[in-house]
Amino acid sequence: MGKLNYTNRKVEGAKLGQIVEKDLLKRIPPRPGSNAAIRDPFVDLNVMGKHLSDEGVLPVVNGLFAAYSHTEGLPILHLEELHLADNDLTALCLISLSAVIRLGSEDLQDIDLSQNNISVVTDNDIFAWESFLTSLKDCAVLRRLDLSGNPLGPRAFEVLVRAYSREEPLEISVSVKNDEGRITSVDASSCDEEEAPPSHKLKALTLDTERTSQHSSSPAASTPRTRGSHKSSSTVGTPAQSTPCSCRSAKYVTTRGIRSVPYIILSNTSMTDICALHLSHILTCHHLPERLLARVPPAKAGPPAQQLEAYDMNSGCQGIVYLPNNAISSAGERLLEIAEHARGSLSEGSTIDVFTEEIAIRTSAARLRRASSAVNGTSSPGRAAGRRHSTLSITGIELAASSMDGTAIDAEFERARSKIQGNTLRDFGTQSVDLWRIAMKTLVLARAVLLR
Repeated sequence: MGKLNYTNRKVEGAKLGQIVEKDLLKRIPPRPGSNAAIRDPFVDLNVMGKHLSDEGVLPVVNGLFAAYSHTEGLPILHLEELHLADNDLTALCLISLSAVIRLGSEDLQDIDLSQNNISVVTDNDIFAWESFLTSLKDCAVLRRLDLSGNPLGPRAFEVLVRAYSREEPLEISVSVKNDEGRITSVDASSCDEEEAPPSHKLKALTLDTERTSQHSSSPAASTPRTRGSHKSSSTVGTPAQSTPCSCRSAKYVTTRGIRSVPYIILSNTSMTDICALHLSHILTCHHLPERLLARVPPAKAGPPAQQLEAYDMNSGCQGIVYLPNNAISSAGERLLEIAEHARGSLSEGSTIDVFTEEIAIRTSAARLRRASSAVNGTSSPGRAAGRRHSTLSITGIELAASSMDGTAIDAEFERARSKIQGNTLRDFGTQSVDLWRIAMKTLVLARAVLLR
């Protein structure tokens, strides 16, 4: 394992970025250091706390891109960890970083961008942030994504939910015990609302770990995959890649994307209640860490493993760590608490993931009706019923009906969401959420057309 650690260097800023670039270029044959790179291409890059800024991170990205682009002979770089915490980075640097993440999608296990100045406010910020999130969709062994200490803002969480919903459900094999007591295997990703097994059968829903283990140890599974061999729509502009990927990661390649990341750290990210509302969509359907960790390489002994244990023991969260965030009100905290409780209920019963684009469309329609009523100062007799039966619940809560308190959780969950939606519309209007703003604009245009 090659460790490129620059934390003890006296040089900082853009100058250090150029030094990192030169060290990475030395790995390319026939330059000095290429033989060592061929013998051990696995690299942990640590440039934490060096004030690189967006200017200084560009040479680092260029060096990584050049090393990954070398396709003659054996690979010279498998980037497993990328630590860029506390470097004064902004959202604009995410565009260049996304290119490296796409190239290292088979290798990256840890991405640390904590304690920077990443804030998503302008349209350019949104474009960069969405590009970064999209680049993660092919990451096969990513164990941790640390974004803590960045003032992300509400728009970042809205885009996060959008990127999350666009990813395909995880291909997690599960075993279901039927009425005759027989165990059958199903693909959780292939079950939709109508095809999902009855709730009383979901009580016996468990991960088919034996099948996964057998598949991982089979000759086909142990054969090294080639970079770019998986389906991807993000390979435009990247060099042709035919070198074998990490043998250590090949047997873990069963899930990909943000949905497959066991630990996503979002503490101290300036979360507000509207951010909590967005995050609640993800919390209810994101698999628990213990299930996802079986599909990524284990953390290295020492600080990395201890850090994951600290998340489990001290954060009060399950994989998606959003505490502390002092700007969240008691209503927002209550919503996230209910979401976590519902998620725990699902871990005992169903983990069928039905967070799809169809849900997003139905949710948009529900919000549109509520926003329209709030703006016009009117309410319909069916409004309360609409809230109770909102399609937001189909992200997973209703599948917990097999547990005794499933219905109560559903009702409480919907009330908590409705309260935050109402408060946000009252205090900030529809402009506070891009989806609401566009929905209202569409509604106004539709009415104008109909009234002509």
